[in-house]
Amino acid sequence: MKKTSRYYQLFSWRTCYRDTRLAAIFFLGFASCLPFLLVLQTLSLWLTESEINKTTIGLFAWVTFPYTIKFLFAPLLARWKLPMLHRLLGLRRSWLLVTQIGLAVSIYRLSGCNPVQDLSQVAFWAFIVGVCSACQDIVFEAYRIEYLEKSQLGLGASASVLGYRAGLFCAGAGAFYLAHYFGLQVAYQAMAACLLIGMAT
Repeated sequence: MKKTSRYYQLFSWRTCYRDTRLAAIFFLGFASCLPFLLVLQTLSLWLTESEINKTTIGLFAWVTFPYTIKFLFAPLLARWKLPMLHRLLGLRRSWLLVTQIGLAVSIYRLSGCNPVQDLSQVAFWAFIVGVCSACQDIVFEAYRIEYLEKSQLGLGASASVLGYRAGLFCAGAGAFYLAHYFGLQVAYQAMAACLLIGMAT
């Protein structure tokens, strides 16, 4: 009886992990994390290499302020239905797509900025990245809870964290590796392209 129970539990766990919904949560977790380091560690490196003074670099921490006030605009994202897209994709997926498109565009535009010549443009697009990223986080967390069964929420949280860690590695070590060989602008363009993973998901 115990042996049969163990086989049943093993089969149950394998079935859970084969669920494609968990793979979707993993890739969305990856897309959710990707912009975070780009407006913190990677951006700080870029500004340092451009010989921007440390005081100014420190002020760039304000571009992450939207993460702090997510709770203020979360109710808007839960109620405001996007025209046309809401009918095609539903509330959560339509917002996920829009925020990811916003991130891809703003990160790409950020890659074309020159901190030495126009620091205000860098600050502007970095702030837009922060806003879109914070909105994506809100929608993703709500989508994960609604998308999965109650019995899958624990596995979904694990898949989300695993995707988040993969995004940290990509936006951190991956971006630095590309920057070493091709420059930071190319690295940011590559990170913008990586958001296609979230859109496809």
